[in-house]
Amino acid sequence: MTVTVGGLDRRARLSAPVLVTLCSVLAGCAHLEPESFSQAAGAVAWRQDSAADKAAQRRVDELLTGELDADRAAQVALLASPDLQAHFEKLGVARAQYLEAAAAPNPLIDWQRRTLADGGGARVEWGLTQNLIGLLTLPMRRAAAETELAGARSEAARDVEHLALEARSALWTLQAAERIAELRRQHAELGRLAFEVAGRYRDAGNIKAFDFEAERTLHLEARDRFDAATLEALEARLSLSRLLGVLGRDTPLRIAGRLPALPADDPVTNVTEAAALERRLDLRAARQRAEASLQRVGIARGTRLVPALEVGAAREKEPNGERLSGPTAALELPLFDARTAQIAAGDAEARLALRELEAKLLDVRRDLRLATAALANARRRAQTWQTEVLPARLKIVDGNAREFFYMLRGPFDPMHAKQVAIEAEIESVAALRDYWLARAQLARASGDLALVRGEEPAKGATP
Repeated sequence: MTVTVGGLDRRARLSAPVLVTLCSVLAGCAHLEPESFSQAAGAVAWRQDSAADKAAQRRVDELLTGELDADRAAQVALLASPDLQAHFEKLGVARAQYLEAAAAPNPLIDWQRRTLADGGGARVEWGLTQNLIGLLTLPMRRAAAETELAGARSEAARDVEHLALEARSALWTLQAAERIAELRRQHAELGRLAFEVAGRYRDAGNIKAFDFEAERTLHLEARDRFDAATLEALEARLSLSRLLGVLGRDTPLRIAGRLPALPADDPVTNVTEAAALERRLDLRAARQRAEASLQRVGIARGTRLVPALEVGAAREKEPNGERLSGPTAALELPLFDARTAQIAAGDAEARLALRELEAKLLDVRRDLRLATAALANARRRAQTWQTEVLPARLKIVDGNAREFFYMLRGPFDPMHAKQVAIEAEIESVAALRDYWLARAQLARASGDLALVRGEEPAKGATP
């Protein structure tokens, strides 16, 4: 059976078994080196003892002494997040399963002593047997187990990258939320001031009742939006602390005040589907799972006619002292159970893995195209609000202030114009946040974390 999906070509059959001696097989004991991960996302610590916990904690304390930017937030998450440690422990389970699958079968020692009924002595037998099929298929079982473990490692590395991106996105969300909350406070303060002025005008009989109610309503709406923005900022801060694994510390997080500035251009020239198909770790893990499934099916099919074959040596001592020795063999005959169910299950698992790989290929292409379009759209929106709408609103504010100074307008027009300008600044901050979130989404879709590292800090009046 030959199946080709997304560049994966594997034949579900056994190669010719290579006969090896028992000593050479047992010498190849399964062994695993400590796990290591790519440094693309940053320093990663799999904390497996108290010493590692303390070392990671010291580094986290150092990172939290200064203001958190996106890179620092990612570093803290990789060191302190309990969720990432839980993913690593799943990898530990996969390593243990590899050791179990890659180990040679144990030999079996048999010993018997049977006494003659007349008391004339005893017959003693002992033997040593070994599962030959288990030895012959050991290289193939090891290969399948190594492929399965490689898939688990790819998934763990994917979790590292995703956490680094989520930490950056959570920090940008918090920066935007706190800036928007501050702007909402200014907006609400202007609404309160306008409402107070309207009250004085009403007391003097210089404002209509519905105009006063309009100012009162605007004041209440602005206050409500400020309350909502304050809660959103608190939620964003708590979400970031939880994601980083530092929620509950006495010292609050110190966050860099502004979002990174909108860069001059987007580094998307190397973002291609071919590169994404090569980089995406979840796709690599899906390929490795499919490959391991096909390898296991090949082993099951290759051993269905001879499920078990035990060979060894036996020695017997008769009551009269005579000794007998010779080889032994035991063969399992597949008369009632020809491993049909096992093979059917393996075939189904292999087909499932291949279909999941097909689906993942489609997901990668969809994610990349959507993320590329979303980034371009987010850049246009951010540029529109920053370079066109907001400057125009500020000019309107300046014009209203001048006319109020020359008593050509009442006091409400400048305050309303300023509130509209604040709304434009809020939209500008939200658009800039959406740009960086879209850039993180493109990094995730392409598997290239370089798209979000080393962003420039905000400068001047950039929201």
